[in-house]
Amino acid sequence: AVSQAPAQRRLLLEEGDVESVQGQAGTTTLTRSYVWPYQMHGSIGPSCALADYQDGRITVWSGTQNPQTLRYDLSLLVERDEADIDIVRMEASGCYGRNCADDVAGDALLLSRAVGQPVRVQLSRADEHQWEPKGTAQVVDVTGTVSHSGDTLGYTFASRYPSNDAPLLALLLTGATPAEPRVFEMGDRTAVTPYTFAHRRFVCHDLAPLVRASWFRGVSALPNSFAHDVFIDELAFETGADPLAFRLRHLGDERAVALLEAVAERAGWQARTGRRPARDTGERVLQGRGVAYARYVHSRFPGFGAAWSAWIVDLEVDTVSGEIRIRRVTVGQDTGTVINPDGVRHQIHGNVIQTLSRTMKERIRFTDGLVASKEWGSYPILTFPELPPVDVVLVDRQGEPPLGAGESASLPGAPAISNALFDATGVRFREPPFTPDAVRATLQAAATLATTEHR
Repeated sequence: AVSQAPAQRRLLLEEGDVESVQGQAGTTTLTRSYVWPYQMHGSIGPSCALADYQDGRITVWSGTQNPQTLRYDLSLLVERDEADIDIVRMEASGCYGRNCADDVAGDALLLSRAVGQPVRVQLSRADEHQWEPKGTAQVVDVTGTVSHSGDTLGYTFASRYPSNDAPLLALLLTGATPAEPRVFEMGDRTAVTPYTFAHRRFVCHDLAPLVRASWFRGVSALPNSFAHDVFIDELAFETGADPLAFRLRHLGDERAVALLEAVAERAGWQARTGRRPARDTGERVLQGRGVAYARYVHSRFPGFGAAWSAWIVDLEVDTVSGEIRIRRVTVGQDTGTVINPDGVRHQIHGNVIQTLSRTMKERIRFTDGLVASKEWGSYPILTFPELPPVDVVLVDRQGEPPLGAGESASLPGAPAISNALFDATGVRFREPPFTPDAVRATLQAAATLATTEHR
């Protein structure tokens, strides 16, 4: 649906002539598509709010992450001045974006006004899963040209991003806000590759919402970085280069280079060269290692950068069951001046846990256009026994401006896992989540294709 939906094309950046280098002698051009699924915030505690509507003052106790916007929305909902409304911010289950916390506040306020008493609204698990604004899906198409000597020549990148505009449910259901699709320009975070290409073009296709969606950790930056860093791994393979060395060769950012080198040293990276064929060792359980890098670029293009981050993932995959076991994550971050080192480490650990879950397990299933994943059985998340050892490398940059640490370490996770799966199996995985079913299907499809080509 994302690929076929009407969209507004928005050119972000164009330098050189990408078509001029395609088809030149001594070059290879690859075209790939990467698909990111709809996902849930999946707050473990369902949303809850308490509202007390009075003629004088209105008080709402809420776990909202944006009390200013909520107060404005509630003022529209009950046609009162914002100054009449107090939002009391309460600690609630986290979501790194927006779950149903604002929606239940609107419901509670309408009910309180109707009955003249304070009203508490708490959702069931099924209601939370069904009605929360989702993390939107995304499709990214990439074409790149590389010389046989390993020079990156051309790069075109086109991201299709359904809008994540999610008005308060009560505003929509009461007609206070028209139920009309609005297009938000939110698909261009980290849309420009961090790697050097002489000719390059970056485009964002802005779509109207297909599913009610809102901000989710990494917003469009996580899927965009997934495409960038799996693709650069594919180019490295095409030229027979070591994946780490290929990245270092094509990074013009000295801090990015230093970070990758520090993570590689901690992880004990061993160079791999040569264009290896798909694995056929006869072994059931294969081991692989993958590397990825990203810097989260916030806001509308050209945006502004947060922390630098890099992952090296060691994993094993059971080629019969399709199950993946992450054996170790080495994750580094350059956050500039670190004011609270333990706080940064905690943020990195949180990023790692959530990204592993999203990359390996999480995908919303729909039936007849409605959310079918209404409980944890149909929308599993990572469990404690599945957590790998996480080795954190903090680059010492005291004296440099401090940078945001809240989301940056999530970006390299999915491509690092995908690249490790390729290292293990010789098969590319371009569409998370990498569930056992998906792994088996991808390996089977690759085996069928190889047999057909051999014939």
